Amino acid sequence: MHMSELLQTVETDAPTIERFPWEHIEINGENFLVKQGITVPVQLHTREGTEIHEFSYAEYHHPETNIQIGVWSLGLDRPKDLPAIVRADYGCPCMTFGSHFTLPGHDCAKQRELAFETIAQIGIGAIATVSEQTAAGNGHGSHAVMEQLDIQWEAMKSGAHVPSLQEAHSELGYFDDKRRHDIVASVLAHSLDGRPAVDATANKNKIQQHKDAGIRVLDDVRIDLITDQTQSMKDLLRRDGYHKSISATQPGAYLVSSTLPPVLLTPETYRTHLLPQPLSHQPSRRPQLVN
Repeated sequence: MHMSELLQTVETDAPTIERFPWEHIEINGENFLVKQGITVPVQLHTREGTEIHEFSYAEYHHPETNIQIGVWSLGLDRPKDLPAIVRADYGCPCMTFGSHFTLPGHDCAKQRELAFETIAQIGIGAIATVSEQTAAGNGHGSHAVMEQLDIQWEAMKSGAHVPSLQEAHSELGYFDDKRRHDIVASVLAHSLDGRPAVDATANKNKIQQHKDAGIRVLDDVRIDLITDQTQSMKDLLRRDGYHKSISATQPGAYLVSSTLPPVLLTPETYRTHLLPQPLSHQPSRRPQLVN
């Protein structure tokens, strides 16, 4: 679902007209080129039929790293005290497969789809999509994903200990997460423009980078995206160092907090648990804003 364009400079005497020109902007000390103001219809397939949601689309190009980031947003023109659902979504080789083939332990495409569905259902949020080439294998490349799966699969077949994603990457010599979470976080912060946010990720590093970039992340609450592929295979090919995934009886986006039991995120639970409450009704354990 990622849109990208080849940036070119053309010398010509003829006047040119661009409906959405590239703009030079600076965010958190980093230089970007951005196209914004584009409206894109996105189809959401439900049991009741097909719904069309008009997402705003902006594309950011970071010349120093050549990272291209698409930001899809909905409802950011609504009152600024309404928290947005946000997600930094990185591409993966599993997304190139058809609907009948998946890589063991991977539900990346379904998580991206569920993130879009959740934002459409709640009516306010933003998702930043980063292409596979710059994101796969914790930033080391698609080959790192395949090598990691090879090690895990051989261990599984032999009955040996199945290493986590991090353990397999370390065994292969891929020690660090090379993805530029800070760059993606800066782009999301620019899009949110000071609006509070709830992170749709279990990755502690992503959440901290979002806070560091200036996103007003709601403290002690996150969203876990549980798909129909979040089964034992996903648990075996686990990701150490991340929040433990919750147990869920059905797929969906779940609000998770140390002070609240996991609950499906719906417009009703969004209003109950995330919206500012009148002074006459202030729950004592409501998540707080972290600047």
